[in-house]
This record gives sequence, structure tokens and C-alpha cells, in this order.
Amino acid sequence: MVLIKKRYDFIKGNVKEFRQACLNYIAKIQIHGPTLGMTEEEIAAEIARINKLLALMDARDQLEVQLKAAVKEVNVEKDDFVKYIRTRRDKVRENPACTEAMWIDLGFNTTYANEDSSNLVPELKASVEAEYPVLKCQKQSTDGWKVYSRINGSGQFQLLGVSTTGKYIDARPKADPEKSESREYYLFFMLKDEVVGQKSNIVELVL
Repeated sequence: MVLIKKRYDFIKGNVKEFRQACLNYIAKIQIHGPTLGMTEEEIAAEIARINKLLALMDARDQLEVQLKAAVKEVNVEKDDFVKYIRTRRDKVRENPACTEAMWIDLGFNTTYANEDSSNLVPELKASVEAEYPVLKCQKQSTDGWKVYSRINGSGQFQLLGVSTTGKYIDARPKADPEKSESREYYLFFMLKDEVVGQKSNIVELVL
């Protein structure tokens, strides 16, 4: 049997524990500081430095919470507005007073541009959610993308599946639930089931 020594000291990795260590230090340095030869000014300076750090950490946490709330609110409002404007667009088109110039001026006209499919490169993003790999990629002007994967770096990449929604969940169970498992992925865009463009970046996840 091999014993593993765990290190416990003032420098805590966990944020909550680090805060508690700082507060403990503030309380105890006032007791032990004079014995250690520290002046009242030196003790006050150390406490002020810690309090400044704690205040900055609190401000950062508040900003993160506010940012998450703001992002969520923006996404909800945007989705609601998109639904509204699609309905509004139809009503404007049906209005007898709507002219073609007005339609274009409002930005309701649909425009198209030719794009060379050989230049398309998927940008793959992946993460583990609820123990399953989740792949995401914008479809751009294609019909979706094909997923290629391999496990533990063994053998060639094989076609795993297809996404037409911009999201793919790899629901395959691990070969051994007790062991970690590496999974690599890359994508190719497709048009009418035919591969187009260039290979995406390769992403590796460890389960």
C-alpha cells in the first residue's frame, strides 16, 4: 500500500476555504502579531491587504452572477423578439399599404449570396454534460455535419453520427465504467448527405 500525503496549509485551492483562512488569519494575527515583533501599523497593513483582496473577490463574484443573469435575460428577450418579428413581418407583407421599397427598407427582404463550400471549416466545441459528451457547431449555410470519433486514440476515426440541429450527444456507454476513457471527435459539413468543406478541429474529452 502506498500512502499519499495531502498538503494542508494556508494556501487553499477551494475559494470558500481560502476565504475562511483569510478571515482566520485576520483574527489570529492581531493576537500573535505583537509576539512575532510586528508593529500595530504592520498588522493593520496586512489586514488591509487581505480585506482588499476579499472585497475584490466579492465584487468579482457579484459581477459573474449579474453577467449570467444578463446573458440569460438577453437570450430570452431575443428569442421572444425573433418570434414576434416573424409574425410582424407576415402582417406587414399582407398590409395593402406596404410597398416593395418599404419592405426592403425595413430589412424584411431575403437576400442570398453564393459561397464556395470548399472553404467551409466547422468549428467544433465540446463539453461533458451529465456524463455524456455534447458536441456543438454552427451549421452555417449547410444541412448539418457528420461526426467522426475514436476511443482511447486507438485505430482510425469512424463515422459516429449526423447532426442537423447544431448539437450532438454521444450517448455511448463507457467500455469500463470504472476506468477513464478518452474520446476524440472531428466534424465535416454536409450538403444533402455529401461531405463538403474541410475537416474541423479535433477535440478530445476524457470521461
